Amino acid sequence: MRMLEADAEGADWHEGARIVLHIDPEREPDRARLAFESHLARAKWVALASLRLASRNLSAARIRQDGRVDSPNSEVRRVLTQPV
Repeated sequence: MRMLEADAEGADWHEGARIVLHIDPEREPDRARLAFESHLARAKWVALASLRLASRNLSAARIRQDGRVDSPNSEVRRVLTQPV
């Protein structure tokens, strides 16, 4: 999440590498840049895959009149009933 937040805020990759990944971009610029880019790409992939899964599972879920959720997937039920 921190990588996605930093990217959304337009943070410099140097800052992200230093704060999130604990890699000094001044001492190891190539490693820091590669690690930042690969972690950010993975974070974006995980977020997108999670949204796709949630969307697919939500479309299979049925909300009853009393507000409770009937779903074949107990994880969907847990996510939907979890306080925000």
